Amino acid sequence: MSDYLSQARELAQRYDLVDLATKLSAFYAYNDHIAWLVPLPTLLQDLAEHCAQTGSKPSTPPIVMRIALSASKGFSSDSRLLSHTEIKTESSFALGESLNEIPTMLAQTKRIFNPGTGGQMLAYVLDKFGPHDLLLARHLGFTSQEACLSVRFLHARMLRAMARIPRSRFRRADRAVVPPRSFFDAWSLGATLDEAGRRQLGAHGLSEKVVGFLTGEWKNFAESGSSFGRWAFARNARGDPVLLIPGMLCDTLVSSIHMGLLEKLSESEQGSYGRILGRRFEDLVANMFLQKWPGVHVSRGKKVPNLGDVDLAVTLPNWGAIVVQCKGRLLRPVARWGREELFLSDLRRNIIEAANQAEKSLQIMRQVNVSAVFIVLEAYFPGATFFSFGPGEVSESLQGLPHPVVLSYYDLEYLLSTVHSDALPEYLQWREAILKSRRFIVSDEFDMVRLFERRSELAIDRIIEVSESRRWDAQTQPKRPILVVIDEPAGQLPSQFREALQEGGTLIFIGEDTEFYMSSLESLDHRLELPRFRRP
Repeated sequence: MSDYLSQARELAQRYDLVDLATKLSAFYAYNDHIAWLVPLPTLLQDLAEHCAQTGSKPSTPPIVMRIALSASKGFSSDSRLLSHTEIKTESSFALGESLNEIPTMLAQTKRIFNPGTGGQMLAYVLDKFGPHDLLLARHLGFTSQEACLSVRFLHARMLRAMARIPRSRFRRADRAVVPPRSFFDAWSLGATLDEAGRRQLGAHGLSEKVVGFLTGEWKNFAESGSSFGRWAFARNARGDPVLLIPGMLCDTLVSSIHMGLLEKLSESEQGSYGRILGRRFEDLVANMFLQKWPGVHVSRGKKVPNLGDVDLAVTLPNWGAIVVQCKGRLLRPVARWGREELFLSDLRRNIIEAANQAEKSLQIMRQVNVSAVFIVLEAYFPGATFFSFGPGEVSESLQGLPHPVVLSYYDLEYLLSTVHSDALPEYLQWREAILKSRRFIVSDEFDMVRLFERRSELAIDRIIEVSESRRWDAQTQPKRPILVVIDEPAGQLPSQFREALQEGGTLIFIGEDTEFYMSSLESLDHRLELPRFRRP
């Protein structure tokens, strides 16, 4: 303990900790696989916490401070410092080795930066806050469009800085690799909004107010506060705003505008604002169904005394209806980055409460053939898909509901864009078999849809048949070997995939869809009338 705290004091006294954080961010970008062992937000929060309050108890293992010390020396002093064996041994959470519901979901919220693509999240800023632009302009100094334009500018600036740096991914490497000096320099150039960067911002007709609104002090990033839920930039010793984790900027923007506005509104204004947002979230979900599945019918708002109301009922031709419960509440940053009991409280206020209301909705619609229940959330709870079946509060709350699906607003868009309405019955039955087998660990519905899209190529259905024939106990911990697979283009999945599953192992599947990511950005740029930002 004393060594740990003395190292924290040394860092605080000898280094500009914001510059140090920039080095760490670049290191993680170059070695993106280590984020699943020691998440970067956790590392930076721990560093902020213990350099500011050196008498407090460390919340993350000593390996965190060892990484920080190595960064301060240029990552050159100890080639053994970052071996995976050491990190796994000392990390408070090793992926796949513990699947207790709440601790696992909370840990994953710190690993997965964004619940949707950048294009999706900025489009949501326009949809959610656009009708409140007069309030935003009066209280925050900018509109929703100005916020999105600024973020797209910052994205483009970062990409330009990194464009000439060759980069390889080391996801399956045995140890972290120190990037070349040119990579560190380019990363710092893109992340630091110095005087030249601020002039560029003005040259594009954009205001510094968005950056100023998102800029905090180093101490604001300690884990005891709202941290990355409110702040994206910290000022270095020269007074320049530095973007600490560029990949989190869109995520931070959504929650930060909401928090910043609530800070300015009176209590009565907050109530009115909250009610309007809840209604608008239902509108957005309804419009999503109508846009992506043109043949469906969407009805809403049926109220029954003592039972409440049905948010949405989506009727598919020749199949039945989907009861849709909408929860337009953000996960509170202090719950995401702070205490477990607050995270559990938010989970209950969102998923459990919505599941209870869905059960009442089935009573209201007892004369209708309800074939599925969708719980659509603004808050993102990674692991909710996996824990929909198996031990835990999420699964218990969903019992008795037909084909229950818990997903974020962004994942709903991906599901409706990828799975045709005619294929939904097949998808839901297949999905249920996959999750009940407990052989596949996924973070969210996006991963589930990607797995469905690749089911034939990977012979997943056959593997499930074998699992069911052996009557594998779905309540046990994951079977070894555990294999982490990151989605790649067809034909590029590792050869160990089938071997691990056929041996009775478990697959942790991380989905990716580059085409969807790019199309969502192009759609946003078209909406913002910014073709010049498409190809930075």
